[in-house]
Amino acid sequence: MAGLRKMRGKYYIRLRLAGRKEKLFPTLTSNEREAKARQKEFEKYEWKVRAGLMAESELEAINMGEAEKRFIAQCKNTGLRPKTIDSYQLALNDLKKVFLRSYPVRKLSTTHINELRDKLLKQERILKDKTKRKLSHNTINIRLRNIKAFLGWLVREKHLLKMPHVELLKVDKSNPKFLTAKELVDIYSKTSDETLLATFRVYEGLGLRLGELKHSTLEGEHIKVSAPNAKGRKDRFVPMPDDLIEDYEVAMNSNYSTEYITKSFTKLAKKAKIESGKTFHSLRHTFALRTLLQTNSVVLVKEALGHSDISTTMIYTNF
Repeated sequence: MAGLRKMRGKYYIRLRLAGRKEKLFPTLTSNEREAKARQKEFEKYEWKVRAGLMAESELEAINMGEAEKRFIAQCKNTGLRPKTIDSYQLALNDLKKVFLRSYPVRKLSTTHINELRDKLLKQERILKDKTKRKLSHNTINIRLRNIKAFLGWLVREKHLLKMPHVELLKVDKSNPKFLTAKELVDIYSKTSDETLLATFRVYEGLGLRLGELKHSTLEGEHIKVSAPNAKGRKDRFVPMPDDLIEDYEVAMNSNYSTEYITKSFTKLAKKAKIESGKTFHSLRHTFALRTLLQTNSVVLVKEALGHSDISTTMIYTNF
């Protein structure tokens, strides 16, 4: 049964626990009548409070630093791509700015997540030209989704009693930008490097993600992107047009970095006076839309792109 105790002029509800332990809950009043009324209200839910305290006592007491180490180790053991793990680490680094490494993770709450979101909204990154730019809402949402995955792991591993609420920022969804046949001709006509030109055509013709080309293999009439290197963690097969085989071999034998490929495309698109906002990734969008028009099948486009959810592919039907 809960009792009352007065400390420093204020009343507290005293809850006796096993082993002569007790926990105090503030009534936030110095008026005895109000305190007793709140005590009576508290007693209605006393069993819930006791149940919560018992469950909390079963949690393994580890701090943020140890939890981070275990989470990243599990990510590596389950075979997540290095790029994904780096993204998780970046989000955890942000979380440590509001929740120190030495703090026990069982104290993580929605308040900490809200504080993190507010800090990310104010955070700036320094560009290569030394100018500063605030993080986009999309970037912040990626960080918050990664934190949500970490929190879910804490709950499953019994390091955290309940999942704090993670509220994402509202972002207006824009349609993907694809390149017209004329725009492709204009960009390709500006490309004097034959190896680079072959690489562009391969990405346009196969719809691969930037990092997938070097991890693909030609198997008969298809390109195979193996599970460890595919975003959906399963083998993906994309039909290989006969007129693209030579370009594919050239692109596979090149030593161009992904950064060089994207930067070169951006410069050439600008030189060709292509509409702003159309990037190297637009080659993948162009492949998706063309495949949809040719097959009239969203399912085939989903499989070719390697989307895990068909709702992601459905955006192409807007055209």
